[in-house]
Amino acid sequence: MGLGERGFEHSQPLDHNSYPATMIVPRRPRPHQERTPRKRRWRLIVGIVLLSPVALYAVAHLTVSRNYTVPTGSMEPTVLVGDRVSFMRTTGGMPERGEIITFDFPGTRDQTQPLTTETHMGRCIAVAGDTVQIVAKNVTVNGRAEQSAATTVHADATVSRATNELFPPRSGFTRDDWGPMRVPKRGDVIPLNDSTYDYYRTFIEREGHTIHWNDDSTVTLDGRNARSYTVEKDYLFSMGDNRDRSFDSRFWGFVPVDAIVCTGGGLVIWSKAPDSGFRWNRTFTTVR
Repeated sequence: MGLGERGFEHSQPLDHNSYPATMIVPRRPRPHQERTPRKRRWRLIVGIVLLSPVALYAVAHLTVSRNYTVPTGSMEPTVLVGDRVSFMRTTGGMPERGEIITFDFPGTRDQTQPLTTETHMGRCIAVAGDTVQIVAKNVTVNGRAEQSAATTVHADATVSRATNELFPPRSGFTRDDWGPMRVPKRGDVIPLNDSTYDYYRTFIEREGHTIHWNDDSTVTLDGRNARSYTVEKDYLFSMGDNRDRSFDSRFWGFVPVDAIVCTGGGLVIWSKAPDSGFRWNRTFTTVR
């Protein structure tokens, strides 16, 4: 049995009159045509593999963690300038003494609201109801040495006597000699008089009230005469580990607990020194 003119197998002579002038002979698909669906599947798989970490990172960033690139040395030597650190978001409640915290900056000493939205990092030194005092750089909480003393450094050996821009106003406190002062706790009752007004005016305004000192030495609170104010939130006292290079609660006041974003230890994702490139030895190290 042989093959005819067009490659078709037949046993009878071809009758050219019985076939159309043009025939379409089926051909096998070209190799690249066969692989096209497979290529698409592989591209889809590769895309999913590449995008999954990005998606997970985005979800984690929005729900359970926050990442920060550290711009200042206020937390050195624990956290360095150029560290990219990931912290777990807080689930609410008061942090523990000695924990690293990140929080929404409440503003400078005399600001009711900050001019810009900023996230700051510090260490929780004292919680609501504690009494903080600093004597010649030594910090005590409720009469005992602070828990985080081992992580701190002092870049300046001298004891500062400057009182400018320290919190609270007209207190006479300095960077190295501060307090004693109680960290406000929800329910605390603050007397309003000539010795407390300047201390707590901005604090009360930050809680959403208007307060005014009258010529007859009385205080008007939300349009009514008042002799006391009841604190509405819990607060904490924050300081940087680099004590002489830290802009913290000594300068602008207490941190409301509801302003805290993250608490506890963090993970250094990567670290880049401003003048010498990457610090590979800090990658994936923890900070506490």
